[in-house]
Amino acid sequence: MNRDAFESRLNRAVDKTFAERWLFRPMGETDITGPRPDPERREREICGIFSLEPDFAQARNTHGGGKAVKFSGRVQTGVATLSVEHGQFSEPPRQGDHFQRMDKPGEPLFRAVSVQEDGLRLIVTLQELS
Repeated sequence: MNRDAFESRLNRAVDKTFAERWLFRPMGETDITGPRPDPERREREICGIFSLEPDFAQARNTHGGGKAVKFSGRVQTGVATLSVEHGQFSEPPRQGDHFQRMDKPGEPLFRAVSVQEDGLRLIVTLQELS
């Protein structure tokens, strides 16, 4: 089996096990009302693996004096990514494109912040739009 065939089989197996359905909405120029759909690229269903990697930050009360109560704690933030097999796109998604989970109603809309290639897959860093 050649390398391309092996990578294709591996991606299919990974997607079959972990991927969710997403609606890909390519966005074009932005006007006063916000981003507009890109008429050159079509909206379509794709499969991708969503990941939210936690990032913890330390929060502390830095207010000195008065009757302030001292506190400290950890605040959890995170980086959301979507891993997508290359073959689902004729050209990679672009910054600003929208992604919506289809299998979990009520989930937020996401915007692509960056797109990187990791060899086998595209890694789309997402920002929640609410």
